[in-house]
Amino acid sequence: MDSPTMSTLTTGVVRDRLGHLCHESGDQSLQALADAVSRDGIDPHRDMLCTRLMENYKSTGSGAAYSLLFEIVAKQFLTIISNRLRKHYFLLDPQDVLQEVFFNIYRYPYRFKAEKAESFRNWANTIIRNTILKFARDKCRESRCQSMDDEMESHEDPRQRSPLGEAIQEESALMCARAYVLYLMLYADQYNRLSLKERQALHLVEVEGKSYKEVSEILNIKLENLKMVIFRARNKIVRNLERAMSISTPSLS
Repeated sequence: MDSPTMSTLTTGVVRDRLGHLCHESGDQSLQALADAVSRDGIDPHRDMLCTRLMENYKSTGSGAAYSLLFEIVAKQFLTIISNRLRKHYFLLDPQDVLQEVFFNIYRYPYRFKAEKAESFRNWANTIIRNTILKFARDKCRESRCQSMDDEMESHEDPRQRSPLGEAIQEESALMCARAYVLYLMLYADQYNRLSLKERQALHLVEVEGKSYKEVSEILNIKLENLKMVIFRARNKIVRNLERAMSISTPSLS
């Protein structure tokens, strides 16, 4: 719903528009007000004029009644809103508040009760106050959220990895696991290429954890010879692994 544009109203314009509204809605009180405005001007009858226009809009939904009501009080409301914001909520835009005030008037006419001449003025003042408070609460909530966001960003836990860091870590771990399995397969292949005596010696020492002296007795080999067998077996495996890795992985240089 677009608000009507604020304009400067003359006594004759208000009188004619009230007469037209009276003809459309059959509300004779508007014709009486038209005559009073024509005789005395707008200001002496402003309260009653606004109350009767609001009652007419409530009863008929007339856009003409709503438009005339807006044009009569908009400048006055804007002044009231600006003064209140200047005292307490200077960061708010008076025009935004004014638009919300009239939007609430447009949406909730059924809440209005025309009990006396100043009924609309009192009702509208309540709407203005509540609208300003709502805007202020929203502004405070926005500021708190912004402050919380800044605090969370400035106190980020360095021990926590980002989602990208987690993904990189998982991918690196997977690649390491695959490389390790590949290396074990190459080692097993080279181990199987050793002689029976070399395989037995390495298994007893490196897998079963026996001492050289125990292995020399089990295999019936002198201790010095056993050390030489194990040394040569290890060298064969390492040398062949290096050769296999250099063949399977091309040099980058």
